[in-house]
Amino acid sequence: MAKLASRYDFSQIEYNCKTRWKEKQMYKFSPQYKDIFSIDTPPPTISGSLHIGHVFSYCHTDFIARYQRMRGKNVFYSLGFDNNGLPTERLVEKSCKIKASRSDRAEFVALCEGISAERVEEFKDLFDSIGLSIDWDFSYQTNSEDCKRLSQESFLYLYKKGLLYRKKMPILWDVIDQTAIAQAEVEEKEFDSKMNYVIFLCEDNGDVSIGSDIHGKCEVATKTSDRTSGDVSAVVGNPDDNGLAADRVCKHDFTGANSLEQGSSSVLSSCTNLRKLEVGTTRPELLPACVALLYNPSDERYKNLEGKYAITPIFNKRVPIIPDPDVIVEKGTGLVMCCTFGDEMDIKWWKKYDLPLLEVIDRYGRIDLLGGKKVEDAREYILEKLREKGLLTRQEAITHRVKCAERSGGKLEIISTYQWYIEILKHKEELKNRVQEIDWLPEKMRIKIEQWIDGLKWDWCISRQRYLGVRVPVYYEKETGGILLPELSELPVESDVIFRDGKTYIQDKDVLDTWATSSLSPQINYSLLTKSMCDSRGAKQMDPDPVTGISSDLLDEERLQFQPMSLRPQAHEIIRTWAFYTILRSFLEYQTVPWRRVMVSGWCLASDKSKMSKSKGNTVDPVKLIAEHGADVVRYWSASAGLGCDTCFSENVLLIGKKLVNKIWSAARFIEQFLVSDPELLKVDYVTDLWILSRLSEVVKGAELALENCDYFYAKALIERFFLHEYCDNYLELVKSRAYNDVPGRESVLHTLSISLAVILKLFAPFLPYVTDEIYSALFPDTVSLHGGFTWPDEISLARKITFSGNDFIKILAKVREFKSEHSISMKKEISLVEIKTAAVEMLEAEYDIKAATNSARIVWEIEDDVPNGLVEVKLFL
Repeated sequence: MAKLASRYDFSQIEYNCKTRWKEKQMYKFSPQYKDIFSIDTPPPTISGSLHIGHVFSYCHTDFIARYQRMRGKNVFYSLGFDNNGLPTERLVEKSCKIKASRSDRAEFVALCEGISAERVEEFKDLFDSIGLSIDWDFSYQTNSEDCKRLSQESFLYLYKKGLLYRKKMPILWDVIDQTAIAQAEVEEKEFDSKMNYVIFLCEDNGDVSIGSDIHGKCEVATKTSDRTSGDVSAVVGNPDDNGLAADRVCKHDFTGANSLEQGSSSVLSSCTNLRKLEVGTTRPELLPACVALLYNPSDERYKNLEGKYAITPIFNKRVPIIPDPDVIVEKGTGLVMCCTFGDEMDIKWWKKYDLPLLEVIDRYGRIDLLGGKKVEDAREYILEKLREKGLLTRQEAITHRVKCAERSGGKLEIISTYQWYIEILKHKEELKNRVQEIDWLPEKMRIKIEQWIDGLKWDWCISRQRYLGVRVPVYYEKETGGILLPELSELPVESDVIFRDGKTYIQDKDVLDTWATSSLSPQINYSLLTKSMCDSRGAKQMDPDPVTGISSDLLDEERLQFQPMSLRPQAHEIIRTWAFYTILRSFLEYQTVPWRRVMVSGWCLASDKSKMSKSKGNTVDPVKLIAEHGADVVRYWSASAGLGCDTCFSENVLLIGKKLVNKIWSAARFIEQFLVSDPELLKVDYVTDLWILSRLSEVVKGAELALENCDYFYAKALIERFFLHEYCDNYLELVKSRAYNDVPGRESVLHTLSISLAVILKLFAPFLPYVTDEIYSALFPDTVSLHGGFTWPDEISLARKITFSGNDFIKILAKVREFKSEHSISMKKEISLVEIKTAAVEMLEAEYDIKAATNSARIVWEIEDDVPNGLVEVKLFL
């Protein structure tokens, strides 16, 4: 009785396989065994439902995990979930139609944790259904107590080493999410705008030096900037203090003025010899924050302005005119405002020339000076005032790129606030050296991260003014602002107020950037491994090392097995975040690289070649695809693009995958009737069989080489092409008659079919785990599981090697098929004569197979030495 059903029922087969895998704990990592292949899998962010693009890249990881397990490696393949931070907050706010800022913090965090737990289970179900061979015993969540502890330990370690500090300085600010963000969380978008040309007045008598009070009636305050690190007794400003942290701060004071135009009118009245200067700006609302005009020293038009001062329109502030080589001569009129702050160049000039800080835009993107108007409204208001005064000479329509928050999509402002930073800029060269120690696949991704490092302008801002996440583990003495650090044994800490020695301490209200925790994924994995090893030994787990997360009772050789990890798979859009930050943390905290190799996937694009996103409504639900086509078919599609390459979602590719899966099932059903219990290579002596096993051995070596280099795309294509074209279309057709009939060579073909089917199933197993496992378990029940260890096929050592190209068989069959098609005759119709001219004497041994496959009455052979090897001439006669 046949063991394989006539029809491939993927739903039943997937159920069978998952049940079998779970019962056998097929993918369980064994801490006691060596030869570890460890994978630092990206924890998906709990920010919404997963789409087909996520499945696309996670399948790539599974291809490699399954292959390495079949090679006999002890595969550590876990998966965490990134459920702390702004992405999860935004999900909850949207789902529950609430605002975190208007909710009780504890209640909001509890709501986030509840919704996050539901999504984690949804994600697990999807990953199980697609066939990811994950050991869930090593799963983690970044909002768990263990991960919070590890994250806070790392924070304290860096702080004590002087690698992490707190300072008030200009930072990119998201007015929508009300938080500071890091450079890596910025995206640039194109907007239509206008270049507005406004009139400044230039004062020629230049009798005021840059160092004097040039701002008329201002409230001026000076304070040494706070950078706290290292010394735990350092005194810093109260974290709730909205006061000054930069060395130079000015705030507008228009006391006594009846209107904006009257502000600092004394400056105008004391100036003589005024002339007009035309200045182009896209942000006229920043005129009250203008602290200088600049021009390029090579610009002949303005060389006579050096040392002079200008008067700002409307606000009548006296500002220095400064030559600077960074000014672009061709932009606008060649004169540019420096305002605090419109962009990063403003920050550079502000620092370089020791300019004042005029704070006009608040955290909500409003300008108090203009009645609390939002930036866009303030812009129109200022433009109208300029028009009224005849100070707006012209406007030009332009398109320019504006920095926006990656998550909220809102335009960013630059404001000055207290934030926590991890040092980056001091270590850029060392970080590039570490990058070069890692094998990047594809290589172009190494260049991408090096360019990112070269372009870094700020240290990493890791504090966020949000609610859900790992709290900054720092307390401030209520009266003095002195810092108190918790003991490691107290972590994780998240108490708003504590009392020590009769003093009240308030915890920093900020949380850490979600990347500040997920960038510790290697340390988190080490910590999970530590616990497992201690449990397996019945030993008590020691306190983990605050740097590596590994307990001190692990042997050095065990650490070396796991550090650095073998592989980091990820998508290319998070190279500048997850990859870079993890390299940074590994370098700063334990002076090594986090992994030996990085495998970078491309994007899954929509059919119109745009990036898939829920906001665009162009995502594809993987749950529905799996239900409609089966997991193996979706996995097949996932292998349809090379490393680092983007690919469009294609239903056509799914249909091709479905045909392949059905072809494997059909081929196995055909071969099932001919299987022998203990196939032996020594029994294979027929030339056609020797050819196919020789080719199969080459495919094994080629696929192995490709998968060792994580080139799943080439490996899958190589295996598929061999199976469909050489094996099914040609070999099976050639040997079918010999398999059915009791003729010379039958034993050879039966052993060949048994051997080749097992090898082919193993080759396809990393890509199509369900269909291969179902067939293998049914037809080879006495062997170890296809997906277990040491099941990757060995090189096929044949007792005899053929000396001619097996492609000659394919050419003969192709010629016959072409001939019959041209003459519109059935493929089953007999041909009276086939003449074959070749130099390969061995081909004569295959006459029975060729006659049967071509349905030929007679074959006449011409063995000619002058026929080039690999070529065969065929003539056909009806």
